Amino acid sequence: MNARQKKLEQREKSELIAIIQQMLRQEPGLEWILTTPLPASGSRQDSPDPEMYRKQVLAAMEAGGQPGRRKLQPVERRLKAIKDTADAFVEHQQYIAALTVYEVLVTEIIEHRYQHAATECRQNWHHSGGASYCRLLCRDHAQ
Repeated sequence: MNARQKKLEQREKSELIAIIQQMLRQEPGLEWILTTPLPASGSRQDSPDPEMYRKQVLAAMEAGGQPGRRKLQPVERRLKAIKDTADAFVEHQQYIAALTVYEVLVTEIIEHRYQHAATECRQNWHHSGGASYCRLLCRDHAQ
């Protein structure tokens, strides 16, 4: 048990609620946590709604800013937090829930990467006129 967990366990429920409300005032973007199933001992929710986690992944990717100017640290930190949730589901032997989160995480990252690469390809295709840059990556868009 780490020091943070010990400190939280020593607090009364009303104090914990006040702490959470204060944290949400400072970081309102974290309100999604209140509706997201989290791993816990004894909890047996079979399959959480993948859409909740999909929205989290998409929000994490947007946290880095606009394409071309992205800051990777906020994106990486948020995606890692989502992965840590899946890992915690595994620790609590909630394998279906863990698989749901892992699947959404991987699928959305791949989809996002493909969309980013395709957009970059189209931009380079139109600006440079060179098909070789895009030939393998974006053959659909080069026609």
